[in-house]
Amino acid sequence: MGRARKHHYVPQALQRYFRSAEGKIWYSERVDQGRFGKPEKRNTRSTFKARDYYTVLDDDGLSDRIERNFYGEMDDFLGQFLAEVHRALDDGSAPVVEGESLSSIRRVVIHLIARTPEFTSDFDEFGVGEEVLSNALADAIEANLDATEIEKIRSELEDRIRVRNFGRSIRTQAQAGPFSRIDEALKDFDVRFAQSKGQHSFILSSLSAYRIGNGGHNGLSNPRTEIWLPISPKRALVLLKDPQKKIPMVVTEPRDHIRKVNEFAVSNSNEVASHSEKLLLSLLG
Repeated sequence: MGRARKHHYVPQALQRYFRSAEGKIWYSERVDQGRFGKPEKRNTRSTFKARDYYTVLDDDGLSDRIERNFYGEMDDFLGQFLAEVHRALDDGSAPVVEGESLSSIRRVVIHLIARTPEFTSDFDEFGVGEEVLSNALADAIEANLDATEIEKIRSELEDRIRVRNFGRSIRTQAQAGPFSRIDEALKDFDVRFAQSKGQHSFILSSLSAYRIGNGGHNGLSNPRTEIWLPISPKRALVLLKDPQKKIPMVVTEPRDHIRKVNEFAVSNSNEVASHSEKLLLSLLG
């Protein structure tokens, strides 16, 4: 198989639930001085993606192993999980998410956050690659390595594409984790579902999931922090702490709060999408 070049940071398994009746999604991205462009009707294959975004350097050269084997398997799990959740909710029953299924969806949500361009917006791929190779060259000279080895590193340092590939590889592997400390911090979080019964709907964004502090900081140590993941226009998966198990598995969400969640997404994301052009226009102004 050829190397996969088109990498989605919002899985198509999630995007598909935000398509309009004709199978398209209304999509907009920041284009001019931070402002969003006019929404366009797009196929989900062309949205929330970047070329070679998760490509890494291996001994044999450029590799898509993280995109194909890591995120690919994760997205397959997410697709199966969402299908089961929507099937249960459509039937009027409350999905039960516990045990290994709960542990898995916690990890998936964290990786949905970590795999986005927003998560690493301050990461300078070229700068990091240059630093790594410069240090390697200095170490090679200090260790008095063979001249051929030193020249090989020096030629890589002079190749801007190679330097950026090094930096991108470091960024990609950092995004893929592991996140042991975050896994530990999430062990007390349970899954609940927020549902809209009216005309109001959730949008999808390049952030995928949002940490909301509910009046405090949005760190995981805050007992009121929630992580919201819209999974369709009418539903969101919510990770939260509920030690007394007082919150129902499915909660009907008021219009105003859905609007606030959407506004948070618009304010903090570079790309947004919806099944409704009208809804996007109302949020983008």
